[in-house]
Amino acid sequence: MMSFALCPVLPQQSFSSRRRLLCAFSAVLLAGCTSLSPQQSKIVSGRFSARLKNAEKIETASGRFRLTMSQGQDELELLTPLYGILGRVVVTKTGAILERGSQKPLQAASAEELMQESFGFSLPVRMLKSWLEGKADDAYASRAASQDAFSQAGWTVEVKRRRADGMPAVLALSQGERLTLTLAMDDPD
Repeated sequence: MMSFALCPVLPQQSFSSRRRLLCAFSAVLLAGCTSLSPQQSKIVSGRFSARLKNAEKIETASGRFRLTMSQGQDELELLTPLYGILGRVVVTKTGAILERGSQKPLQAASAEELMQESFGFSLPVRMLKSWLEGKADDAYASRAASQDAFSQAGWTVEVKRRRADGMPAVLALSQGERLTLTLAMDDPD
């Protein structure tokens, strides 16, 4: 289970690295999801797990997410397995903000910059919208590994399972051994 600064049961020393992992997950989901027409709004929800390996240790985080994409603003709520709110990331055309209860919000000009400033790495956000659909972004070089897996910009993207409509049900994103994100999307309403 994920520990986070809003969860008072774990020692304070464990919050910093897990908070960075939570921020990373938030920015990853939001970064490439801002191109809907004015009349559209889309909600994607499900479960996530993240694993970050650094020189000192392996960090993990898991929980639920609810991503609301609309014209001009995207919002990601990260939730405990029982739907308590851990944090909220809002991305607009003017920047990205991470809100975490009573803590001071983190801000950056974009979700990609928020990732880089908060935890020292960044996902190629311009490709993420295609990745969430289980396909490589056609505007950039990629290498197919199989029908459901490809490599692009140093990342491996694999559709582990598809829904009946062909969209990914479980998606794995990895950057070598260092970072792995697994998203299990709920069925659409």
